[in-house]
Amino acid sequence: MMLLLLPAAVQAQWHCQTKGNANTVIRYTGSDREVQIPDKINRLPVNSIGKGAFYACTNLTQVVIPASVTNIENRAFWYCPKLTRVIFIGNAPIINQYVFDGDSKAIIIYSEGTTGWGKTFGGRPTEGWSAKPFLQPPLSTSR
Repeated sequence: MMLLLLPAAVQAQWHCQTKGNANTVIRYTGSDREVQIPDKINRLPVNSIGKGAFYACTNLTQVVIPASVTNIENRAFWYCPKLTRVIFIGNAPIINQYVFDGDSKAIIIYSEGTTGWGKTFGGRPTEGWSAKPFLQPPLSTSR
């Protein structure tokens, strides 16, 4: 019985707004240190991260953003003081310059071979990551 309840509990961490045939994450309420945003919620793609979606997630150290995300709004990761790694699986999404406001430690990691990346992204330094076949970089081992 507990296994049947687990997906609902995990899903409850993601609060979305559905517009058309896609979702915008408007709030993450989990407390995990390492988070992977799902590429789909309720069978619809997650294509945007809304303003303040991760506001004050003070335990968050790493977030993995799927290729389905094409837009990240202002201050999506505002006041996440422990955030050190933001890993993008796909091309660079459209962002506002204040996406990572207050996150002076965050490094942006992107898959080499994807497009739209420069030496910085949203005011944060970037690092290319290469693996063939492409696999998600390992989550940090420090907990």
